[in-house]
Amino acid sequence: LFTSITTGVLIAILLSLLEFLIRIAHPTDAVWEKSVITTTVEEDSTNSLPIPGLVVYRYDAPLFFANADNFKCRLIAATKKAQPNIHWLVINAEAIGEVDITSIEMLTDLHKELTQHGIRLSLVAVKPRVLAELQRAGFVETIGSDQFFLTMMAVRASYWQQLRGTNT
Repeated sequence: LFTSITTGVLIAILLSLLEFLIRIAHPTDAVWEKSVITTTVEEDSTNSLPIPGLVVYRYDAPLFFANADNFKCRLIAATKKAQPNIHWLVINAEAIGEVDITSIEMLTDLHKELTQHGIRLSLVAVKPRVLAELQRAGFVETIGSDQFFLTMMAVRASYWQQLRGTNT
């Protein structure tokens, strides 16, 4: 009301950009501890039961230098709260549309830390563009291509197969 239309539009654009950056730096996240009965990644069935030792973490933003530390801290805090005895941590990458070198370095460090604690790290529903970046940076080779899954059903099948293999 107190400025010209052009100035008002510029202020609105700047405020929208600021809000967008805040949402990307601190996005929503979720931890799933339930077994997956359907073929969708976003299973939230009341018939699902916890799978001991398996936690799936979802982060709803691209991974880049501005939120890489936030991602790691929130992932570790959320998974510790979810289950004290995690054997397998799966990152649901369905909402991660981009990664940069800083976030790939963070994932590599995370993998090393988890491995030292006997925790397996995997990713599910990785977009082709993100997978290509992870391959280019050597991350796929670091954790192994067998740690990338297309669906939660594949994760669940691999988890139960792993359990049967260790119990024989």
